[in-house]
Amino acid sequence: MRASPSPRLARRPNCGSRVRPTAPCRTEAIGQAAFDVAAEIALAARDGARRALLENAAAVWAGGPLPEGRDDDRTAGWPPASAHRYVAVLGALARVCGEDRDFVAAIRWGRACLALDRCHEEAHREVMVAYARVGSVAAALAQYRACRHALVVELGTAPSRQTEAVHSWLRRGATIGG
Repeated sequence: MRASPSPRLARRPNCGSRVRPTAPCRTEAIGQAAFDVAAEIALAARDGARRALLENAAAVWAGGPLPEGRDDDRTAGWPPASAHRYVAVLGALARVCGEDRDFVAAIRWGRACLALDRCHEEAHREVMVAYARVGSVAAALAQYRACRHALVVELGTAPSRQTEAVHSWLRRGATIGG
């Protein structure tokens, strides 16, 4: 099963993943291939081992981000699917950690995902919920504002119904238990 970028990500190239690895040398190419295999397995997993597989895939990632807006010839030779797959792994880790009620890890992985793709709406939602679950509703509302800003400025669209539902839950005074 192939990981695909969010539809919002696919609509606007400059809002896409900021993961721009340099052109691979032979060793790096092997690392990238190992990442691609690990990511494919982890993203397809649906059992109790999924979190460990996702964490392994994230650890295998051999690429690295370049400063925002920087595209040059060094990206030649690296499949853009690998960068999108890395963002998908980080987003999936945020979701799995939230499901495991490890909200601190959900925040960490979600923020890592958003550092590379600030338009990744699912990651914004995971971070918003995780902040609320650890008792920081103010941080969750700030995350909503960051999400809304990224989507409006970069994509010209408002947040989805799911994100608005989380925002309403936060405004109603989200509680740690529910």
